Amino acid sequence: MIRVEIKYKEDCISSIEISGHAYQNKEGFDLVCAGVSATYSGAVYSLEGKGIKETHSKGYAKIDVVSDISTHDRYVLEVLKDQLVFLGREEKDYIKVILN
Repeated sequence: MIRVEIKYKEDCISSIEISGHAYQNKEGFDLVCAGVSATYSGAVYSLEGKGIKETHSKGYAKIDVVSDISTHDRYVLEVLKDQLVFLGREEKDYIKVILN
């Protein structure tokens, strides 16, 4: 199962952490993992990057807000959250989203 944990500090996202695998299909054919990966990658490439630390490896990805970020980046993180929550609702057997 893919585990998504989204943390807030005050009313802003402070981190988004994604770990695990969906195991919906064999590697290379898993549409749930592909959807999460594409959503995450699109958001990362849209971020301006100042105040953001991004790390990833196979089966793991994390965005940390380490200092003040632009309004643009706040919107990108909120859209990423909304997309992951939507995927979690649609694929609840494969994705668990935790909002803290």
